Amino acid sequence: MNAHIAIADQSGNVLAREAHRLLPPKLSKLLDESAAFNDLPVIGPISAQKLRDYVLACQATAATPLQINRMIAHVANMMPCPRGMTDEEAAERMTMMRHALRSLAATDLKAVFDAILRTCRFFPTVAEIEQISAPIRARRMARANRAEMLVMKHDREWQQPLRDTGDGND
Repeated sequence: MNAHIAIADQSGNVLAREAHRLLPPKLSKLLDESAAFNDLPVIGPISAQKLRDYVLACQATAATPLQINRMIAHVANMMPCPRGMTDEEAAERMTMMRHALRSLAATDLKAVFDAILRTCRFFPTVAEIEQISAPIRARRMARANRAEMLVMKHDREWQQPLRDTGDGND
């Protein structure tokens, strides 16, 4: 499952792109490796810019109430309906879920609801949703933090390669 799924707001602007697609496979693999700062390679300016773009795309923006409503409604339509629930109870349940989920990032919440559709037989509780979101959020944050470390190392250590003049006086 991918934690970096595009979510569009009301105007159709993309809030979070599929950030993993911004990176070549070699850089993406580097973000999945666990290495100390001193063990990281010094990347060039093109890779550094790609990682800066990646970090921006990974920034967590809170889901809007409309996005939360749409995701809950989509999942609820796919799950069995609780028996005997009145319209008022359903509206109150929606309000409570929206309030409880407002702290989750929009990209993480979308990935969570995708996981719920694939794994849950019944509509999950808020605690179950938060439990599903923890590894998704952790992976997004870990990759973004490693990308920031690589950019920092580039900013500190990268030097323009010396040009070979070809005159043999090296």
